[in-house]
Amino acid sequence: MIRIVRAEAGSDRLLKWVGYEGVTILDFARDREYELVSVGRFPVGSGGTIDWTETPGELVIATGDDGQIESFVDRFMPESDSYVLLWSNFAIPGVVVSAAKLADYLPDILDRNPEFWIYGPGSGVLLENTFAGVVTVSRIPGGEDPVRCR
Repeated sequence: MIRIVRAEAGSDRLLKWVGYEGVTILDFARDREYELVSVGRFPVGSGGTIDWTETPGELVIATGDDGQIESFVDRFMPESDSYVLLWSNFAIPGVVVSAAKLADYLPDILDRNPEFWIYGPGSGVLLENTFAGVVTVSRIPGGEDPVRCR
């Protein structure tokens, strides 16, 4: 979905990130903005994932395993033109993925990045996939947010 390539001659960097079709790589400021209005509104557990025992139960929409992730996206993520994917590894930039490409990329995402969040900007809904293969869909504490994909 994203990869590192050699930067153009004359660039101030040797390498750069590039996205596949339908993928826009977020700069640090946008990545952080999306994180603050989504994952950042939840209590964090010791492993860096959301602490669901400290999250009000009425916010949780569904829980299952990573074999259900595609159906969870279809059933519980609000319809949108695009979604934000955030990774647990800050060295990898977050991305905006077109809704048309998300389903195509999910199997590859699960193989390469077992811990991530899918956020529907402006929807107030977040999906978490953990290293343990647990998928949880939840409304974001504090209600809907004003951020849209840009």
